[in-house]
Amino acid sequence: MKNLSKEGIVYLVIDESGKYIDEFRKSYNSLRQFYSGDVTLITNLKVSIDNLNIIKTESSFGDWRAMLLNKPKHLKFSIYEKSIFLDTDTIILDNFSELFKILDHFDFCATTGPMDYNWPRIKGQELVGYLPYNTGVLGYNSSELCQNVIDDWLKFYRDRLDLNLTGNDQTPFLESVFKHKANVCTLPNNYNLRTDFPANLARDKIKILHGRKLNKNFINKVNSNLKVRVVSKNDL
Repeated sequence: MKNLSKEGIVYLVIDESGKYIDEFRKSYNSLRQFYSGDVTLITNLKVSIDNLNIIKTESSFGDWRAMLLNKPKHLKFSIYEKSIFLDTDTIILDNFSELFKILDHFDFCATTGPMDYNWPRIKGQELVGYLPYNTGVLGYNSSELCQNVIDDWLKFYRDRLDLNLTGNDQTPFLESVFKHKANVCTLPNNYNLRTDFPANLARDKIKILHGRKLNKNFINKVNSNLKVRVVSKNDL
């Protein structure tokens, strides 16, 4: 068994155009304003950035749905006992290291996926109302159970693509969680505010923005008022 560091942040960039590595740099720079701990980038590119661990992997390209296979394929490469995975289109607005403590009690932690109504298939039947998690911010442990969940997440998503079913990788993740009876802590959306969709925000700071085409004005003002508030695409 490999020796693992206690905890850290994980990013994944499989890129042939340079788009996603530039996106990663913005996210990483925002992260470093609030987090001084260990960070690892898994990538097919040659990258050199201070205070960043690099794990090289092979290129694997395709359309956007096929590219999503890279996430479950590579998450097990983490060098940490407790990992927080971040998509590259995230902007960090506050420290969120308390999520590592949640992983002392749960196998995974994530928010639900807004507007993701691709219901999981459980024992061959759609389970309507069982809302998938958004896997763009995902905490997970290095346990055998979590590794099994990730393995079947990859398998179930490959099966979904082979059957030409709609949806992305998030529904197969939920199907695998159900199969292995993994415990997932459902986080409030201030840990993963998907800016592509309207959202009702609780009385708390937004810690992680998740979406593209965010203007600086929105980023600067989203936490200026911590009362109950609503965010829409018009605010972006």
